[in-house]
Amino acid sequence: MSVRKKNKRITGQVSALSVLFAGLLLTACSSNNDNNNETTPDTDGDTNGDTSGVDANTARINTLRSLVSAAGLTGDPATGRSLPSINDPKPQLGKKLFFTKGLGGDKDSACVTCHHPTLGGGDNLSLSIGVGAETPDLLGPGRFHDSTSTHFDGGPTVPRNAPTTFNIALWDRALFLDGRVESLGKTTGKNGNDG
Repeated sequence: MSVRKKNKRITGQVSALSVLFAGLLLTACSSNNDNNNETTPDTDGDTNGDTSGVDANTARINTLRSLVSAAGLTGDPATGRSLPSINDPKPQLGKKLFFTKGLGGDKDSACVTCHHPTLGGGDNLSLSIGVGAETPDLLGPGRFHDSTSTHFDGGPTVPRNAPTTFNIALWDRALFLDGRVESLGKTTGKNGNDG
């Protein structure tokens, strides 16, 4: 294929994509949205347009609501559980331990290092650094291993990401996907407190 024909073909593809994009953009920017879409009643009381789609959608939503209600689902995973108040002594102790670097073997990182609340209960890294960071107090992106650390191997010491700690009180049996940290008790709904 000659260069001229190839350029013509590419130009044609770019033009077609431009027209498609412009059409999508105009459609997305139209003023016919839910906020501006008002139907005006005719003089005989009928609404303009076909409403059968709306009625079918409303029926599906109502059916779904009744199924959710019949199953006893509330949308709150803590329903039926007895969770302690964050102001109680045990959660306050847990919070202090969670933020304490002194519990780690190298005393340079705490639980919060890899599971920070402002980073979604994780560390915002695809692979966690853990202990032996260049700057131990730096969290998230920019955290690297210190090349003089005993754990330095040129890569992450922890070859997986840090799972979130959000809703951790709702785990009944174990923590982590591989279950390596087991709960004291195994009864569903007891938050591991029955052991």
